[in-house]
Amino acid sequence: MSAFIVSQKMVNRIIDYVAWVSVKDPYMLRILSGAGYELPDDVERLGQDMVNLNYGAVNERYGEEEKPEKFQRVRNVPASLIQTIKSLQCFLYQCTEGNKFENSKLYQGLRRLEEHLLNEIVTSLPAYGKAVWG
Repeated sequence: MSAFIVSQKMVNRIIDYVAWVSVKDPYMLRILSGAGYELPDDVERLGQDMVNLNYGAVNERYGEEEKPEKFQRVRNVPASLIQTIKSLQCFLYQCTEGNKFENSKLYQGLRRLEEHLLNEIVTSLPAYGKAVWG
């Protein structure tokens, strides 16, 4: 498996969506709170911790000691739910090197966030609405 340092643009894309949706999604707020982040106050810290997580995993994979770059928060119009999930899945994949990263509260919280967002898509499908309950 190969891993790479993700772009700040990708981290911002994930954070833009999370910050936008979490205002009206209390479950998302609970997921992030469980990982140690209270939004909107901790948006910058979340971004920096995501950068640190990615660098740590990639450094472990390749036996390097690169210092994480400083997270630069750039606000954009939130991407679509689909784009956000794909970006989040790419980010998580780049952080799967070494148990200490996969077992971190941040990584586990982002995995729960991924599950929550995927559930949002499935339950919004017309076929799901037509399926019987039970």
